[in-house]
Amino acid sequence: MLRNALFRAKLPDPPTPHLLRSNVPPSESEAILIHVVIAEANAEEQRLHKLLLDRPDSGIASWKMVTRHKIARAAKFVHAHEAITSCIRRMPPEILQEIFSFISKDPTSHDQHLLKTRDLPWAPSQVCRSWRAIALSLPSLWNHLPTVDVTRTTKAKTKFQKVLLSELFRRSANTLLTVRIYAPSCDLGSSHPVIDLLVQYSERWETVIIDLTPATIACIQGVRDRLPSLRTLKLTISLRSPDDDGYPGTRLDIFEVAPQLRSAHVKGSYFGEIVLPLQHLVHCKHELASMFQINQMCDSSVLKTLTLSENSERHFDLGEIIRLPHLVKLDFETYRSAETSLLQCISFPAIEDLHIIVRSRNVLQTLTSAILRSGFPCPLKTLFLRTMFASNEPDLTTLLELTPELVELDITMPSHREILDLARVKQDQPLVPRLEVCTFQVKRETGADSETAGIVSQLATSRCEADESRSEYCELIWTPSTTSSELERLKHKLHQEIPKFNVWYLDPPTKSDRKWRDRVCTILTDIESVEITDARDILMSGLHLSLRIFEQAALLPKVKEHFLAYPRRIQEKWKTLIEQSPSVQLQDIHWALDLDKNLCCVTYIDKNHAFRETPEVFSKMLIYGIDNKPDAC
Repeated sequence: MLRNALFRAKLPDPPTPHLLRSNVPPSESEAILIHVVIAEANAEEQRLHKLLLDRPDSGIASWKMVTRHKIARAAKFVHAHEAITSCIRRMPPEILQEIFSFISKDPTSHDQHLLKTRDLPWAPSQVCRSWRAIALSLPSLWNHLPTVDVTRTTKAKTKFQKVLLSELFRRSANTLLTVRIYAPSCDLGSSHPVIDLLVQYSERWETVIIDLTPATIACIQGVRDRLPSLRTLKLTISLRSPDDDGYPGTRLDIFEVAPQLRSAHVKGSYFGEIVLPLQHLVHCKHELASMFQINQMCDSSVLKTLTLSENSERHFDLGEIIRLPHLVKLDFETYRSAETSLLQCISFPAIEDLHIIVRSRNVLQTLTSAILRSGFPCPLKTLFLRTMFASNEPDLTTLLELTPELVELDITMPSHREILDLARVKQDQPLVPRLEVCTFQVKRETGADSETAGIVSQLATSRCEADESRSEYCELIWTPSTTSSELERLKHKLHQEIPKFNVWYLDPPTKSDRKWRDRVCTILTDIESVEITDARDILMSGLHLSLRIFEQAALLPKVKEHFLAYPRRIQEKWKTLIEQSPSVQLQDIHWALDLDKNLCCVTYIDKNHAFRETPEVFSKMLIYGIDNKPDAC
């Protein structure tokens, strides 16, 4: 008793102890009493703090400990009573329902195959009795079902799944459901008790995400002609083993009658035809190695986005011109020649975004014909095009003359003549005047020679710099020094120790090799010990790029921790040297790597770019290496 008295602060008795363990809001009279005791407790806490400050040199450690304990007790008392008067206790149920509804509509989790109960927004129902009552009265909080995973079925698991789903069906009342079924590697036969339960409620299915094998599709045959509310379908058909044949020739018409279906994404290894209500689709993504009846979409009044894989494109039944008057985005990949691909028979007068990968000969002429067929002017704003072979003919220029609204261009490296056409100004107006982003892909095997680099630099200067008095071409020639040669030697030595020195992944020895670690540490130590007086030596060697890759690569945790200090220390030292070097004029350097984006992409930085004015320029960008050949600055 004496011990408790010593540690007890002079605090008032709680006026409403029954509210301390509930979320019931206080009445007006109770709230007044609570504010009074809060003020008294605050005064007691301040008195104790002042007592400690007035006696700082007190040698009695036990007295200080007791006083600090009393301060903590007073603070806890204030916190508990302030919680009683919190506005959240007085929040109307309607507002809480709106908040819970907003949580239940979180789009980040809707596309997940494996959505567990812990990922669902059910936490508010477990806060207190009043919140639970509100949550249970809100059906939309319970209509996103957890993934029905039947890959490893046991009697206990099946029983639990049935009980859980039955309760969710009851709580969700008559709201539409989001259903996920996951069984990519098992053969369930023609039925499964949990899936059978889901099928009973197929009239309420709104969003369905399914991953099954060809043999297991029979489990959901019962939903045929019972999908009046289905709006979104994501169907993945996986082979259980390499020996599965995907049941070639089998026609799957389960989803043929779905009058509200607007978005469909089918993919996997099914070789039979999957029948969908194509005329109703707004968004269609077909990535199956099966026949796709795109002819049924002809003159569709609703289709806006279409994605086709290389497999489905090989099975087209190409014939008459397929007109898609409202198509805004087309994304497809094909092994066909340009003359026999989808582009040969399609018309898309409203197209704004084209993403095309062609693994055969140049497709620019065929694409130009498709745009002419669709009508002029073309509203295309984004063009992504990858071809296997570059063209030496001015096909790109002809195409771009038909797309004056183009904003973003991303293509395989065109010919020098076509790049120069983009750089020139004709009749006071450049080609594609609205162009904001221009990306050229260079193959790793061939790279880009100094002539190509110079022409690309001329294009960047002419399109990116607003000052008309600029020079058309700027060139820096830096002569290698002994120091830059030594840094380049150490860079090659580092690369030899890590053969797969790719952009985001380093491949160290799989087995524990202490000698390998010692060798790499020795190289990094040698790099750090090199005396550098001219920052150009760093840029010429390109070693700063390798160190950045080394720092950010996905090494094993223990290996990364062992090496991490070296590149960070070296880069910090070099950063200061480059910033203070009179030989490196930032205004004369325009090519850099954006560290927030992609280390594979060299970006042109114009002279008025915001990065030049920020102190974090060297942590955001890496100046691209300059060698002894004429190169763009």
